[in-house]
Amino acid sequence: MSDTVAEQIAALRDEDWGVREDAATALGVAQDSRAVLPLIRLLRDTDRAVREAATGALVKIGTQSVAELILALNDSQATVQECVAGILAQVGDERAVEPFVALLDHKNWILRMHASCGFGRIGHPRAVEPLIPLLQDTVKAVRNEAAQALGTLGKTAFPQLLEALSHREWLVRLHAVEAMGKIRAREAVAPL
Repeated sequence: MSDTVAEQIAALRDEDWGVREDAATALGVAQDSRAVLPLIRLLRDTDRAVREAATGALVKIGTQSVAELILALNDSQATVQECVAGILAQVGDERAVEPFVALLDHKNWILRMHASCGFGRIGHPRAVEPLIPLLQDTVKAVRNEAAQALGTLGKTAFPQLLEALSHREWLVRLHAVEAMGKIRAREAVAPL
C-alpha cells in the first residue's frame, strides 16, 4: 500500500515548480502533520506560486502547524517571517498570543500588520494594551488592522479606547472611534 502523503512530501523537492506546487496543494488537502516542516521549508522556494501553495496548505493544516510556525518566526529571511506571521494570523490559535505581542513593535510593518490581524481573529484580551500604540502607526494597513482587532475584542478594549479618544494625535482618536463603532457599546455614545 502506498503512502500518498510521503510521496507528496518527496515531490516538494522536485525540480519542476508545477510539481512542487501541486504537491503542496495536495498536502493541504490531506492535512497531515507530517507535512508541516517540509511545507515550512517550502516557504523559501524561489517560485511564488509554490510559496503561495505552501502557505495555503499550512493554513489548511491549521492548529497542527502552530508550534512549528511559531519557531519559524525566527527565520533569517524576512519573507519567511512574513509568510509565517500571515499563516498564524489566519489560523488564529491562542498559542500565538505572546509571539504576536513581540511582533507588535517589530520594525517590519508587515509583521506588525499580521500580528494585529491575528489578534483580531484570536480575540485575546492580552492584545489590548499593546495594540493601542499601533493606532498611530506610520503604516495605514497596520493602523486599520489594530483598530479592527480592538473592535473585535469588544468591551475588553473599551477603557483603553475611551482613553485614546483624548489622545493628542488625531489618527489615534480616529481609529479609536472606528474601533468603538465596531464594539457598538452603549457606553460609547456619550463620549463620542
